Amino acid sequence: MTREEKIAARLSALTNTPDSTNPEVKKWTEKISLTIFEKWNERRPFSRVVSSTAAKNEIAEFQQLCDRLEKHICSMSKTAVDALRQARSTETDVINLAWQMADQVKLSNGAAKFIKHDQKAQCGQPKLRYAPAVTKILAKAYEEITGKRPTVSVNPIDSKAYGPFFDLVSDIFLILGVDASAESQAKAAVKEFRSEGKTD
Repeated sequence: MTREEKIAARLSALTNTPDSTNPEVKKWTEKISLTIFEKWNERRPFSRVVSSTAAKNEIAEFQQLCDRLEKHICSMSKTAVDALRQARSTETDVINLAWQMADQVKLSNGAAKFIKHDQKAQCGQPKLRYAPAVTKILAKAYEEITGKRPTVSVNPIDSKAYGPFFDLVSDIFLILGVDASAESQAKAAVKEFRSEGKTD
């Protein structure tokens, strides 16, 4: 399943008859995806500085992905390749372009030696900036889909948060890879939601 499909499946679980094609589910899935895209653009791609070890791991993963891409292209049928070539929006042959890229990456095995070891890794996780915006959307989606206002309950014995809205936030964060406290974000969203007294 794609990330969007996982989000839709989780949101549809809030309904009495789970259906990822539900208009409300589709609307809120699109809003979440759009928010992530906008926040990612605000981050400015490639502006992050990481440790040399992390950079080497990123390069290795990139090479592995390209290797998989090349192998996948080799295994594709003529039917699929012809369809991709006919569907392209430019004169560029996407199959040849992907093949060339994968082939060129083989020549980048020595890229790690160009990493600047004097650079310090930046603190913080870029995906943290998604958390408040996504949680706010989830609060509105939760109310519209379930007809109930989002709340977060706390177990008096172990002081741990629980409830359907908290579970929703936790699950969506897991799908998106957001390294933030679902509890604190859910509580903050509920507080803001109550202060607004309405949804958009």
